[in-house]
Amino acid sequence: MVPPDAPFDALIVTLASGEIVTIPLALDTNGISPLSGSLHISYENPQNMQVPEGMFGERLRDVRSVAVRKKADAAEFAGTIGVGIYEFSSLPQIDGPFWPLSWSISVPKDSKSAVLFEMEPTVSMQGLIDHLRDNRLYYSQAIWRALDPATIGILLSGYTWPLDGKAKPLVEFVDPNPVAIIANYLVLRISGDDESEHTAWLDKKKIKVGSRREDQVPVPSGGVFAEAVLGRFNSAEKLDITRFWNWQDSPIPIQAPDIAAIQAGSRRDPDNTVPGQLSAPVLNIVNPPSLPDPQGMGAILAAIQNGNMFRDMSGLAATIGLAQAGLAGAQQGATDAAAQAGKNAEVAAQFGAKLAETAAKVVAAYFTGGASLAGGGGVEGMAGGISGQGAKINQGEKLDQKRNAKDAGGSNGAGNGSSGGAGGSGDGGSGPADGVGGTGSTTWALGSDSGSHEVDAFNRSLGGGRTLLTSADAGFVPDADTSSSAWPKLDPRLVISRLKKLQGNANLFDQGGIGLCPAAAFYHHMIQKNPIGFGLFAKELHAQGMGYLNNLKIAPEDSLRNVDYNALAKTHGNMPPQADWMLMAALRDSRNLFIDFDGAPDEKVAFRTTAKESSEWYTGTGYYSSVSYSDDDTLEGIKKVVKTTNNHVALVISLSLLNDPRSSHHMITLESPMIINEAANSVKFDYWTWGQPVKTLSTTVDSLKDGYKGAIIARF
Repeated sequence: MVPPDAPFDALIVTLASGEIVTIPLALDTNGISPLSGSLHISYENPQNMQVPEGMFGERLRDVRSVAVRKKADAAEFAGTIGVGIYEFSSLPQIDGPFWPLSWSISVPKDSKSAVLFEMEPTVSMQGLIDHLRDNRLYYSQAIWRALDPATIGILLSGYTWPLDGKAKPLVEFVDPNPVAIIANYLVLRISGDDESEHTAWLDKKKIKVGSRREDQVPVPSGGVFAEAVLGRFNSAEKLDITRFWNWQDSPIPIQAPDIAAIQAGSRRDPDNTVPGQLSAPVLNIVNPPSLPDPQGMGAILAAIQNGNMFRDMSGLAATIGLAQAGLAGAQQGATDAAAQAGKNAEVAAQFGAKLAETAAKVVAAYFTGGASLAGGGGVEGMAGGISGQGAKINQGEKLDQKRNAKDAGGSNGAGNGSSGGAGGSGDGGSGPADGVGGTGSTTWALGSDSGSHEVDAFNRSLGGGRTLLTSADAGFVPDADTSSSAWPKLDPRLVISRLKKLQGNANLFDQGGIGLCPAAAFYHHMIQKNPIGFGLFAKELHAQGMGYLNNLKIAPEDSLRNVDYNALAKTHGNMPPQADWMLMAALRDSRNLFIDFDGAPDEKVAFRTTAKESSEWYTGTGYYSSVSYSDDDTLEGIKKVVKTTNNHVALVISLSLLNDPRSSHHMITLESPMIINEAANSVKFDYWTWGQPVKTLSTTVDSLKDGYKGAIIARF
């Protein structure tokens, strides 16, 4: 609205596209509008037909600035004008205050127009669309929460649900009150289907109501706070004697000096002001001298004044002094006798302690072969403390590895078997137990009490020797408490006894009738690689319900650990021994993310294991520098699978290769290099499977190509 005498005749509107629209101002003379008598825009005025349609409708958001144009005869006008914005409706009355917003602008003399105001949109349409897309989950959930049960019922009215073999409207047995909103889904409570159908649906979807899974998750130290739940989680780190952790064994040789305490006393000096001496007086008073004593009278007076001249004629005073001296001497003698008796008792006690210490050293020397007398036995005498004993165990392991590499001999030319060959000094005997074939027995280490330098070092770290731990049952304490078990339905004595046998002979591991050949092959290699580590892991798994196979954590569900093994054995034939079943089932169930394995031979989906997954088990232990899987079944690909003393190899084959009528696949361990003679169409190699001794397979090249499916190669 512009006064009729104002020097302006049009508005100049600039749009976002750069288009400029000129809108003439006309005088309102109808007398009805509150703008009557002023210049303004009027669609009823024929002069203003050039105003674009929708200028103040949808296109209002495109306006960027509004200016007024001077009249032709007002070019010299200059000054300050007031600008105001107000709102009004199509009715005569005013909707709001006349001037809710006003300001002033200066109009220059030489300008043809003056800008009244400029504006920018707060959010563009594209920005609004992008915001809604980026936060669609939030707004979708807001919409779901705003729905009332009646609206939800209307939305569900077009859907059906199969019940008793018939499609019924979903709204009939779904509660329209939402239970929860999860992601972009609305969760509703369903009712009406019988218990059997509901149970069948849960079984089909592998959903277990009320089951839970607990796991231990390592967290980084920087910026993360974690607290163990008392009684449920053990936050203490397991001690590893082979790692340097006891810093008291190597104290800092040069300690920094202590920081002196802060002296908070006063720095004020005391005032030592004292009065001075007066000068000598001028006048002195002289006393008159005394008169001299009469001569001869002093001695006479002294004799008369002595009252004891005739009182102690019997010598009583001397007698009393003598008696007192004798009593004092007697008391001193008694004191000296008591002190000497105390010294004699102290010497006797020291003698008894030294005698007991000598006896203890003699007993320790019996168990340690004299090492303790040389300063190497017991915690007090161990060289280097706990850290030193850990170093001895590591060095013993290295000596065992060197011995195994040197003595590797067995059933074939690579040092595994009964025929000898180019790769080793096989003489028809058994190879070592740590991964080079044969029957899995252990060659004795020269200079060792137990057959293993590592076991010897471990024994001596405990203050023991030959009778505490041997390579046959490393990892187990003799006469262990078999009542402590996390598997209540297993016989602990049978499990412990079986685990000791497996630790001494990897070839005894038996999968029975359960299709867990990958787990059996894996444990066969683990026993060969580190029987002590296997024994410690197996004992921990049996006692605690979980364990670490070096770096690989195996923690089965509670439901598996409470399975009744005897009931399974009655239902399914050819079950593996309890210990073998526990190890394989725990490994399989621990690796399953969605489907629990309860240890039954008919759970084919739950115990299905791919070769790739099996290779991840090998990698997870940390025993191997590299693990690879190859499914190249060409002859050239098969030739690349080479068994050496520095690797473990598991073959995936068809059972037909073993002359087994079944058509399924099977995993075996390769215990020797494959000798392939294409000219003679023959193949020969040693293998292990099904808890049997290592066998030799002789077949044709064609049969090998048909039966070979792939191989896992784990290199040390």
